[in-house]
Amino acid sequence: MKYMNGCVVRFALRGLLVLAICLAPWPGLGRAFGAAFCSVANLALHDVRFRAVVAPEFEVGEEAALGPAVPNSSWYVVLALRNVSTGATTRSALNLRQPAYVPMAIFAALTLAAPARQRRPRSILLGLTLLGAFILLSISAPLVLLLAEPRIRAIELGEGARSWVTLLFNSTAETSCAAPVFLWFLAGWVIDAVQDRHEHKSELGRSATEQMKFLNSERRLSR
Repeated sequence: MKYMNGCVVRFALRGLLVLAICLAPWPGLGRAFGAAFCSVANLALHDVRFRAVVAPEFEVGEEAALGPAVPNSSWYVVLALRNVSTGATTRSALNLRQPAYVPMAIFAALTLAAPARQRRPRSILLGLTLLGAFILLSISAPLVLLLAEPRIRAIELGEGARSWVTLLFNSTAETSCAAPVFLWFLAGWVIDAVQDRHEHKSELGRSATEQMKFLNSERRLSR
């Protein structure tokens, strides 16, 4: 029991240390993260048109454009919605730190803090897939609400759909710290369950094979 408690304490301390390093206000980190996000998002949104005329594009947020009143302005990106017919552009800022970077930092801290034997590639890959889906929902919900605003009207949302998207936005915002922890442990549990089932089937197969060999040897002796 003392050994297990010691392992848990070391795991927690390592995780907190890695998380503190990841969340430290490193110069240029927010802008670099925003630039990487914009590159990936614009690649995914290439040739996408809402209502056939509204073209979305992400831009790295400029501190001067966001204003001094915006905290952590280096973590903001700007979604530019350009009307390809008129050339008019509407811009709106999106903070990436809480919905995207913080969950990734927590997941990375858990992974690096875990003992080497528990850093299984399948578990990490499954966890990253689940985390990516969560981050996508976290970022997509406010963007959908923005695109449905009367001043933009790039998409149409009924009252029921708007309520569900708002609920999704609030839920992901409130669980941005808890979700990566849950998904990390869930991925490990799923991989353990699949591996145990596979080992159980293999054991049953070996037992059946040994039993068949035993029966065959009994038949030979009876002859």
